[in-house]
Amino acid sequence: MNGAWTALHWYYPWALLALPLPWLLAGARRHRATAARRLRAYADPHLLATLLSGPGGPRRRPWLLLLAWSLAVLALAGPYWDSAPPPRAAEGRDIAVILDISPSMAVADLAPSRLVRAQRELKDFLAALEGDRLGLIAFSANAYPVLPLTSDRQVFARFTELLEPGLTTAPGSNLNRALELAGQLLARSPARSRAALLLSDGGFHDEEAFQGATRLARANIPLLVLGVGTAAGGPVPGRDGRFLRGGDGELIYARLERERLVKLAATAQGAYFDLRSDDSDWQALLTALHRRTEPHVFDQPAASSGRPLFPWPLAASLVLFLWCGWRRPAGMAALIVAGIALLPLGPAKATPWTAQQALEAYKRGDFETAARLYETLEGYRAAMGLGAAAYRLQQWEAALSAFTAAAEQATDPGAKARALYNRGNALARLGRFEAASAAYQAALALESNLSQAALNLALVHEFLDARHRGERPPDTPPEEAPPGAAGKEGERFDLLQSGREERPGANRQRDGTAATTRQGRGTPQAGPTPRHSDDGADAAQTAAALAQWRAATADQTAGRLGALDDNSAGFLRERFLEQDRGTRVLLVEDKPW
Repeated sequence: MNGAWTALHWYYPWALLALPLPWLLAGARRHRATAARRLRAYADPHLLATLLSGPGGPRRRPWLLLLAWSLAVLALAGPYWDSAPPPRAAEGRDIAVILDISPSMAVADLAPSRLVRAQRELKDFLAALEGDRLGLIAFSANAYPVLPLTSDRQVFARFTELLEPGLTTAPGSNLNRALELAGQLLARSPARSRAALLLSDGGFHDEEAFQGATRLARANIPLLVLGVGTAAGGPVPGRDGRFLRGGDGELIYARLERERLVKLAATAQGAYFDLRSDDSDWQALLTALHRRTEPHVFDQPAASSGRPLFPWPLAASLVLFLWCGWRRPAGMAALIVAGIALLPLGPAKATPWTAQQALEAYKRGDFETAARLYETLEGYRAAMGLGAAAYRLQQWEAALSAFTAAAEQATDPGAKARALYNRGNALARLGRFEAASAAYQAALALESNLSQAALNLALVHEFLDARHRGERPPDTPPEEAPPGAAGKEGERFDLLQSGREERPGANRQRDGTAATTRQGRGTPQAGPTPRHSDDGADAAQTAAALAQWRAATADQTAGRLGALDDNSAGFLRERFLEQDRGTRVLLVEDKPW
């Protein structure tokens, strides 16, 4: 019985508050009956009946009306069934993925940035895996357990794309804490069937990280390291949109610390690999993984699917209302019209079915269908979805118009900042760098932790400075290329690359015709897929999502995290803040930023 209740969910649970309304009306009816009994002292019985109800009036069936009302309210609440079948046996390895989100990962020596390239590499890694389970850990000045071990590739990809440097409150590289969390994550896994994977630029200066690597080696957990960055490096963008400078006024460069990463991998009995533009890095890494580990059998939860239930109570309630009111057609028609007006079926309210269709079309790369569906909806989420679809279709003017509308309709600073950020990207695609700079600055004024906005603002300033000097901006396409044409500068002006509020579109292909390649050429691959929740309930949704996150990470069941509606940057930031408050970890502050 408990399992049945946990499988039942509601789109609009607040509608259930209308269930007691008939009881209130019944109380008023009883009050009238009491008054009628008092009238018997002043009128004959046969005249009293005529006075109160009229001659020959049919007796009503209040219990049928009560049942009809209850069914209508249940339909209005939007019930749906979401039950998971029994788990099935699966075979694979357990891998703790550790992703560096420190400020140096925003360096653009790998276009569009090191972090975005690392996230794209992880997508390629997911495609190469078979039945392995993955956990996710992020680290900067502190380390954060993002996901427990899961076989759900979509959940893992979604949360990976949400990570970015601006989610943390303090800069740094506490890799030792991240390695400690990796050991805890893999503690229940068989000794020969587990490994850790680190994606980092090696910009850590805490020698305790090597002690953490030694602990992994003692626990028979090999550490495989993928170096992200170049030996030449690049300037580190600050949160104000300018590149950071040292005390001498010189730009601060972050370079790939390859030797440090090689030593770290060797300490943990693992191996180091350079990030490459083809598949050779992952092929070599998987070979090393298979040589050091072996698969084991585990129970894998089966995927659940939601099934809407509202048509049945809705149909039953209409039948009962018609049965009770067929002698009063005018009143019955008014009741039916009122009920239809209350049901969330109009396009202006963005029904979950239409919104879900638009979301699915966007996820599979059918951006034309997604744009057409989002055009039928209203509100901030629909405008963001329309802008994202138009952006993917390289319809920059349409995307600009949609993101401008989203910024005007946003009800909180974070949502407006994300809309302004994407508006700046569309302006940059059109070559309107002055307006793009203003949009990025407005976004950073509302949400200073949008590191990608700071990076893009710095790049815009670089382009403008080069233009004022009469030089061709670095990494720009030839002069004959139209504004917004694909090129390295366009790659950097992508929609919120690390997800934040959004999730990715279609998977990349390898033939060069896909949304983007591993090298970063072509149309960018990630873009916003807005949530379809109401803006007014953000705080309650975030609190509920945090509680769901705690429950999922406590019992090592990541599957339920796939149902989280709030997957915004604000949600992750609150989660990381909670982790900072609840742990006694020394925040490593060893970098010049």
